[in-house]
Amino acid sequence: MRDAEKDLKMCEEATPGPWRWEDGEGIDVGRFVGSNGKIICDFGASEYYHPTEGTRPEWNDEKFIAEARTALPHWIQRAVVAEAEVERLKNTMRSMSGSLIAWSMHLDDTVLTPLQFRELQRITKPLFEA
Repeated sequence: MRDAEKDLKMCEEATPGPWRWEDGEGIDVGRFVGSNGKIICDFGASEYYHPTEGTRPEWNDEKFIAEARTALPHWIQRAVVAEAEVERLKNTMRSMSGSLIAWSMHLDDTVLTPLQFRELQRITKPLFEA
């Protein structure tokens, strides 16, 4: 299982984004560069480093690697906020359902039919199991 805080810290410690791919010129294969101009990964010069120069990634991979630098922190932050909101709503529903059940215990058959009461129990039961 992933840890959102650790993953976000990893993103923050990486070279600032957004990143971009720079095509090499001549014998240069190309490189990934950060928004501050820092070279993140240089694939070398094919003539000088053959056969150890890096293999240029395909365009889709270039885009993925470059975009991941800003996309990953964005989605982690949104997921953390969403998970907190889900917990808040669950707690609110538990609180409300407890009050609703307590209130329904004082109703007589003229206000709530047995069928309605069973439906109320069915709806609120999962709240206590979560």
